[in-house]
Amino acid sequence: MLDMLALTRKLDQSVVLYTSNGEITVTLSENKHGCLVLAFDAPDAVKILRSELIDGIEDIEVVDAVAGP
Repeated sequence: MLDMLALTRKLDQSVVLYTSNGEITVTLSENKHGCLVLAFDAPDAVKILRSELIDGIEDIEVVDAVAGP
């Protein structure tokens, strides 16, 4: 298993990621029927995809096509 930073967050708390494309804020917005809902606030240049959409895709152009404009 890869080493990861693990954080606990309560409802409406956020984590901010600083990237070369700007800040990405991830907020735990609700817990709905046992599923956590994450809200992302990021610059348009940042592509955000669910991991199951890109598993096994190594070509960045294919990832761009999946992510759309």
